[in-house]
Amino acid sequence: MTETIRPFTPADAEPLYRLFRNAVQNAAPHYTQAQRDAWAPHAIMPTGWPKRIADMTTWVAEDNKGHAGFLSLQSDGYLDFLYVRPDLKGQGTAGRLYTHAADHARQNALSMTTHASLFARPFFERQGWRVIHREEVPRGDQYLTRFFMAAPATE
Repeated sequence: MTETIRPFTPADAEPLYRLFRNAVQNAAPHYTQAQRDAWAPHAIMPTGWPKRIADMTTWVAEDNKGHAGFLSLQSDGYLDFLYVRPDLKGQGTAGRLYTHAADHARQNALSMTTHASLFARPFFERQGWRVIHREEVPRGDQYLTRFFMAAPATE
């Protein structure tokens, strides 16, 4: 499989929203269906989604089936989104996207942080990240467990 990673363009907004929702609904087994519905409640892309993604540094992975994944990094080093198409779980797409973000953070002297889901925590730990604290955050009438995490210090 050939995969390319490139910067976000406005035309990516809707496909990335569908990828995000698909990943939450189909690749977040640590959460109940009610929690997944609260996390990604809108079947149609919310109005503010394109601006939210465009306001960050976002990299898009593509393969022969289309959008394979994406990662969005805020200007302060906060990693807001890292989602991969469920059929690509464990095939390195997240790692390749993460490498782009980590290189960008080093070049710009950014300390990276994130709020990782139960599903994402092991990925970040394999990259050397550490848990700062665990949180239970409300989403609608549900509570989701997540972890505030920090990347290893850059030199």
